[in-house]
Amino acid sequence: MNKSNCKCANGQCKCRKGILHKKCINSWENFRVQKNYVTKLSGENRRTNIVQDLTVKSARNDLKGIWKTIKHASSLPGKSTKTSPSNLNVNGVNLHFATVGTIIQESIQENDSDNFLDYMPPPTECKLSVFEEVTVEQVKEYVLSIPSDKSINDIMPIKVYKYIIPEIIEPVAHIVNLSMKSGIMPMACKIATITPILKNGDPNDPNNYRPISILPLLGKCIEYFVNQQLTEYVETNKLLTNHQYGFRKDHSTTFLMLNLFDKIFMSKESIKKPAIAFLDIKKSL
Repeated sequence: MNKSNCKCANGQCKCRKGILHKKCINSWENFRVQKNYVTKLSGENRRTNIVQDLTVKSARNDLKGIWKTIKHASSLPGKSTKTSPSNLNVNGVNLHFATVGTIIQESIQENDSDNFLDYMPPPTECKLSVFEEVTVEQVKEYVLSIPSDKSINDIMPIKVYKYIIPEIIEPVAHIVNLSMKSGIMPMACKIATITPILKNGDPNDPNNYRPISILPLLGKCIEYFVNQQLTEYVETNKLLTNHQYGFRKDHSTTFLMLNLFDKIFMSKESIKKPAIAFLDIKKSL
């Protein structure tokens, strides 16, 4: 095709299929080289970012964050979200959540000879009699650490609370300390927005749902500091077994699997036949 016959104009190639003008061929080759370079550079940057992210999370023993990064880097599918049916009886589910604990408790036959102290005796040299008073700065630091997109059962969102917290921090800290001292949670802090999440089974059976409670900010503050001091007390006095891996800071169920595999391999080396008994406890009515 001659240059005079080419209809290329304004960056749009109108050459016939299989017959391109020399100028169009050169442009395509330049584009392909630049595209490959950008793709290569993007891949290298992605690998560098992943390695740096894993290094930082490994340094602070953030196992949950490490797995999150690995899943993201591997493009693994996330957990499927089971939505509630539109015709779900909301009042019935709410009544079920509000009464299921009492119903299960009443169905258990108590034995006068049973005492929880027989299973978990208290430490002899220490006793948690009162909670320590928290400072204004501690409460302020916690509120500011909450992600801005976190849901709370309040009229104002977290973003607004973060903006005005310097003006209201003293009464908030006073209420937190008063609640911890008296052992009473304010009634307003107990009002939660409940979201039923279907676990499995019949979607019309309220017993197959897991309730997710969204509490007010003040209730979350009280809950956070009570949990913090209770956890510190339990960990300091070593009230938990070394084999409690879940729901503990700097622990993970991954350690449980490593410990399990280690015991299996040691048994095999000792010419023994390892056996495992699994116990799965779930709520039932």
